[in-house]
Amino acid sequence: MNSFVLTLLILCSIALMVSSKDVDKNKKIIIVGGGIAGLSSAHLLAERGYTNIHVYERTKVLGGKARSIAVPDSAKDGREPLLGEHGYRIFPAMYKHIRETMENIPFKDSNVWKQLVSDEWLLLSNNGSAAHSLPVPHASIGSWLAYISKFPKEMRSLGIPKEDMEYILQRILVIAESCENRFQWEYDHIRFWDYMSADQLTEATQNIFLRLISTGILAAEPHTSALRTIGLLIVRMFIKMTMDGGMVQSLNGPTNTQFLHPWVEEINRLGGVKFHLEEELQSIVVNQDQKIASLSFKNRNNSQISQIDDADDYIIAIPVEKLQPLITTQIREAAPSMANIHKLTFNNQNGLQFFLKKPLPFDKFDYKSKGHVAFSYSKWAISAINQVEFWKGYDWSKIGDGSVVGIFSVDVSEWNKPGDLGCPSKGRTGYSLTKNEFISEVWCQMHKAMPHIFPEQERWFDYVHTPFLDPDVEFHADGSVSNLEPLFLNIVNATQFQPNATTEIKNLYLASDFVRSETAVACMEAANEGARHAIRALLTKYEDTSNLPQLYKWKWPIEFLPAQQLDCARRKMGLMPIGWDVKPHDQRHNTAAWQEYKAYLSQRHDFAANLF
Repeated sequence: MNSFVLTLLILCSIALMVSSKDVDKNKKIIIVGGGIAGLSSAHLLAERGYTNIHVYERTKVLGGKARSIAVPDSAKDGREPLLGEHGYRIFPAMYKHIRETMENIPFKDSNVWKQLVSDEWLLLSNNGSAAHSLPVPHASIGSWLAYISKFPKEMRSLGIPKEDMEYILQRILVIAESCENRFQWEYDHIRFWDYMSADQLTEATQNIFLRLISTGILAAEPHTSALRTIGLLIVRMFIKMTMDGGMVQSLNGPTNTQFLHPWVEEINRLGGVKFHLEEELQSIVVNQDQKIASLSFKNRNNSQISQIDDADDYIIAIPVEKLQPLITTQIREAAPSMANIHKLTFNNQNGLQFFLKKPLPFDKFDYKSKGHVAFSYSKWAISAINQVEFWKGYDWSKIGDGSVVGIFSVDVSEWNKPGDLGCPSKGRTGYSLTKNEFISEVWCQMHKAMPHIFPEQERWFDYVHTPFLDPDVEFHADGSVSNLEPLFLNIVNATQFQPNATTEIKNLYLASDFVRSETAVACMEAANEGARHAIRALLTKYEDTSNLPQLYKWKWPIEFLPAQQLDCARRKMGLMPIGWDVKPHDQRHNTAAWQEYKAYLSQRHDFAANLF
């Protein structure tokens, strides 16, 4: 036996001894927050046999922003209440971490992940004229890019010029073929909007490909978000939907019944977890040994203050806006990586459900998609899901008063911006409206986008049984409006302010969607990934490394690897990617930048050689 093999066997034996050593799994672990990140953390620990886990949640229910919300006084004659949402739930094709978790949650004879339904078409409104269905074909990378470059009729009907579409294709390709290190450095300092030279594109292109994809699918803001965030996610989304089919998936029933309740049941079945509801974190105290000395909580029922000072480790899994006021000078000094959390920003994105007593008349029109709807020109970047298209077999008679036949679930993404001059807002922002004006404004914007589906305001109750606005949007007596649960916004240059899951405080870990992660945008996937980073760090400290939670790194299709390697070489020479300087209309004017890019493509022998 040679020395190399002997050394390898010794190292493997040592690793096995370390990973199989006895670990105290009764350590007391406090998890603050019962949303996706908190439940993910508790689930990962319970799966690994830990028995002394305590989850503190400020509200009456678990699930955070993902939870379904019972409409007050809606249950009649022994039925279940109507269930609203903070915003509709979608699962883009590139999600990996939350998928694994959902696959590990039993649901009847299957699992929760299999309760998702794909929609391979997206219905786009067209500024008051006929709406159009945009297909998402199953195809190879090359076939999909070629399909876009041929500019199908769906694109033309939406008012997108051929040269805009080809320019977008070129921009997507430059991102996909960039050296990976650029995303961690250069691309975090470049606005996505600037990279796209968006101001030079048509209004249709801005609204459909930049604004609605960013806000409606990726929960980001195209004007302020970094190229690292939106650019990378758009590329991944396009790649995954061509490889696996379907841009996004939706649950086949309410989030609570199809996902969250089965999840909590599974955590309880595993054992070792105790939930403490209506307990809101008030303060974090750090001692001289750079450890958490105590956390204090206020019970929202009786205002009683309790203090926890006997835990071994603490995991903070609350949204960034809840943590920011709790970061003291003491914490900043003990954990410099948390010192800039106050610089992280957030934006509004809230849900509004229209419970229907009569189906909206989508069936009168030859739309291939009736499920996902994007209101391309709406002032508030509205997108929606017609839930009846996905909740096949759902018994609507068992909810409310028995007369509801469907839900049109709307996400209102930019209600901090001026509304429509021809609608109840008269151009004011959502912060200037009453609750009824807010709801009416959303309906009016949908009516102006698709008048053949959504009747005028005076006739909306021909279809609407009950409108229900996310109760986190609060309308106060003085006329002001606040949002209790805004959405973390990963803007340009924000990565430097984001902490890692592991902090300099020895027994404190962070698990939330604002933690540095590969996902890099506020969503369930980022929250779940953040929890995995925290639990991996915690288990490593315990030397319990035999079954660390999996982290999924994005794998580029082999078609892109040669060009990425070339760009890495260019980056070392201080050069930007080939094609970086191309601008809108360069192809039409045959500029030097376009000629250089075309010459580069013509020398290739792959899918990109004949795209333009």
